[in-house]
Parts: sequence; structure tokens; C-alpha cells
Amino acid sequence: MNIEISEELYQRLSTHSVGFETQEQVIEKLLVHYETKDNFNRPIVEFIPNEPEFKQNLVQKKSAWKELHFNDGSVKVEEWIASQFKETSSLRSNIWSGPLRDWKSKNISKLTLSIEKPEIKSGLNDGAIEIQVGKLIKAHIDNILSRCSRDRAYLRQLKDAKWCHDNLCISFPLLMSPEQIKGKGLHARYWTAEHTIAMYPYRFCSQFGGSALVGGKTLSEQHGKMFLRHLIENDLLLPEFQNKQMKFIVKRA
Repeated sequence: MNIEISEELYQRLSTHSVGFETQEQVIEKLLVHYETKDNFNRPIVEFIPNEPEFKQNLVQKKSAWKELHFNDGSVKVEEWIASQFKETSSLRSNIWSGPLRDWKSKNISKLTLSIEKPEIKSGLNDGAIEIQVGKLIKAHIDNILSRCSRDRAYLRQLKDAKWCHDNLCISFPLLMSPEQIKGKGLHARYWTAEHTIAMYPYRFCSQFGGSALVGGKTLSEQHGKMFLRHLIENDLLLPEFQNKQMKFIVKRA
């Protein structure tokens, strides 16, 4: 993208440059100063071990770890994938347009960026379970199939996109026939294993979880909570998951 500016404005920008700073870096510096002045509650940003080493690592590996601290005291650790980041990229601009995008609505108070994955105590009680949503679903496939075989109304619900959106918070039916999947080009949205219900084959939707934040929670947390409630309300929850504190984690890339 090219932006044309007057010679006068160009000269004014040049007076604010230090060393080998480019005009873009000067503009960024002015924006940071302006935004910081108007937003005293902006999140604190820390780098481990330091900013120059962190940036060099990001240039080489295209990934790092972000530790997000929220106003309610909770902490969330996620991998930061920056596949387009290069030596000439602005680290600060990428931070504010990436990990700290919409920081106000997400109630983020601090961001710590590190080369190595930080160790955070889970805070879970003894006997608590950390699990990916997909693994919880796969563990209960037999129970769901058994219920569908006995209750055709329940089967119709799991085949209905609107019902699944309203009750499981997913964008596709939980169950769909291979023929429909092929016709709609949704192969990537469903697990490949086929299961038979009343002599008809079905595949389970795989579109659960993720690191995207919705209302301060990851999609994994949101989907996990909805699906766990569904299992409990329909008496489908396996004994090993009953009366357990559950923490739904994001699948590693």
C-alpha cells in the first residue's frame, strides 16, 4: 500500500526520525505516543528475555508464546503464529493488531510474550480433567449413537443445523450423511469415520474448539461447556467424567 503525502509533511516527519528509522517507523512511533496518551489503561507488554531477542526469534521461527492476563485475575497461555512476520515488520504494530486486538472488550490487562512456553499452574483441583473438546466428543460417540438408535427425534435434532447452532454453538449439524457431505463440499468439516444408525451411515462434525476468543473465552471453552451440558442433560456423560472439574484446552497445531 502506498500513501502520498506532501513534501512539507514529509519534512516534518523527518524531524522526528532517529538514526535509521524509516518514515513508517516514525508514523508508528507517533501513533503509539498518541494512543498511549489517550489510553492510560492500555495493557502492559513484557518480553522474555527482551524485545530484540524476542523479535529475532519471531523472525526465524514465525511463532512464540503469549501469556494474556485479564482484569478478573485469570491467565491464558496461547501460541502466537506469525507466519508473515519478517525482519522489516513492526513488532509493536503486529502486537496491537494481533494478540492485543480489541483488548478493551476482552478485558486484557497485561501481555507477556516469550520464546519458550511459560509454565502456568492450572489452578485445577485434584482429580480435575484437562481435555480437548474433540476428544470429549469422541469418547461419547457410542453413547450418542445408542441414543439416536432408540430416539429418532433426538437423531433429527443432531441432523438439524439450527438446533446444533442453538444448543451446541456449532455452525454445522453434528451428524450428516456422507452423501450430503460430498454434495455440499463439507468433507473437511467432518471426521472421516462412518457410523451406522438404522442402516444409514453418518459422520460426526469435527468443527469444535479453537483459540479464537468470544466474550473472553476461547472457542474450546465455549464449545466444551455447551457440549458438556448437553451430555449431562441427556444422561450421556460417561462415569469417568462425572463430578469432575473440566478445563477445555486448545488443540496444539
